[in-house]
Amino acid sequence: MKKLFVTILAAAALLCTACDDKQEVFEEIHASTTEVTPLPGSRFDAFTDHDAAFRLIDADDGTKTLAMERVKFVAEMPRISIEVRGIVLSDDGRYTAESVIPYYNGEQMPRYEITGLDVELGSGPFATLKVSFDCFTMHVEYTGLLFENGYHI
Repeated sequence: MKKLFVTILAAAALLCTACDDKQEVFEEIHASTTEVTPLPGSRFDAFTDHDAAFRLIDADDGTKTLAMERVKFVAEMPRISIEVRGIVLSDDGRYTAESVIPYYNGEQMPRYEITGLDVELGSGPFATLKVSFDCFTMHVEYTGLLFENGYHI
């Protein structure tokens, strides 16, 4: 079954590279895992999520936006979509920040400051996006398989 899934992913990537769409947007293939673990003193439990999607999207100002879609940082939390703006990847595809304020519905959410943000983007047609950070009383680690829409960063 796993070989069939990989074959389907490869075919999807080939079809996308044949498209004439010139947007440099990374499309998420739903092969992702978000591991959420409590920080010391947290009253919440660890859980694993396979329904969230993280994307790096080109912004109009030359930076990237980390879009976190359908995320939740505790099992009881409803799913939301938030973003971190102003990301500039280094030559090796990394970005780190001690502290960032995420946006929700276009407004900053200072109450949910993200600390220790680490973004790592692999290269190639089947790249991995790894993101880790602390939010509120939880540590979040996301790993997802990405393909580039026919273009290399």
